[in-house]
Amino acid sequence: MIAECQAIEKRERERKQREEAKQAREALERVQKWVDGESDYCPFLWSYPVCGSRATNCRLLAARGFPLAHAVKAFRVIKRLHDKGQAYQRNGHTIHLRTLRLDSIDSAGNVRAGCHEVAWEEIARVATLAGVN
Repeated sequence: MIAECQAIEKRERERKQREEAKQAREALERVQKWVDGESDYCPFLWSYPVCGSRATNCRLLAARGFPLAHAVKAFRVIKRLHDKGQAYQRNGHTIHLRTLRLDSIDSAGNVRAGCHEVAWEEIARVATLAGVN
């Protein structure tokens, strides 16, 4: 009886793991479609390792979008720090992106703003799309 219950629990755990993996794959596919411009809907994913972003007209579209002027201003600072290999930690001086505030930039150029993390590679890619890199 105990072995039977354990086998049922194991099958249920495995089924749940397969379902979670399937949902994660589908979510990443939706984000990639948005990044590639194939969709206007950007799913909000906490676990997406690189923030999906794309540039269109006068807005840099991230999960909610912010003015391109904010992104260009922030990019200049981020790029300067990246090129020098320097880090930034918010300490009274604040870099704004609409309602977001950049909390830190590591020496590799990776940015943290609240719960959002954006890799330097993605920042450089979007800057190129926006024509500012």
